[in-house]
Order: sequence, then structure tokens, then C-alpha cells
Amino acid sequence: AYLKKDDLDSATANFQKAVEQNERILQKDPENFEFWLARLKGEQIWADALWEKGEKEKALEIYQKALKLADSAPDKFAEFIEKFKKEIKEKIP
Repeated sequence: AYLKKDDLDSATANFQKAVEQNERILQKDPENFEFWLARLKGEQIWADALWEKGEKEKALEIYQKALKLADSAPDKFAEFIEKFKKEIKEKIP
């Protein structure tokens, strides 16, 4: 909603709050697939939204961050992680 209003600062602040909350949850339950899914897809959706708004440099930073974050996911999620990383790499020029 904030991006639609061209309020990048508020959008970024709210995204950061969501990331911090998800990180706290993952610290308590690091093997929970749903939390990992939300964390990684959240980065992807945020980067996609930034890209659409013309914030391509910021979007590329987020895509790179998502790739690094995916590498820290538990090994048991390897199939999902590989698919996720492939999707991200296809978006990066």
C-alpha cells in the first residue's frame, strides 16, 4: 500500500518490521518450513514490488540478500530452496 502511494520510506520500515518479527519466530523454531517460506518469499515479493516501482538497484540488493538467506535454510528444505534460487536468478539481469 505504501509503495502504491510512492512512500518508499514507510514501505521499507514496515517490511523491516515484518522481517524482524519473522526472524524472531525462526530463532524459536528454525526448522519450521512455513516460516522459511514466508521469510524467503517475502524477500522475493518485496524485491518484485521495488522492481516494478523502478527501484531496480534496491530490488537487486534484495534479490541477492534472498539468495544468501536461502543458503542458510535447513538442508531438509533443499528441494524448495533450489527452486526458489532458480526463480530469483531468473529475475536478476
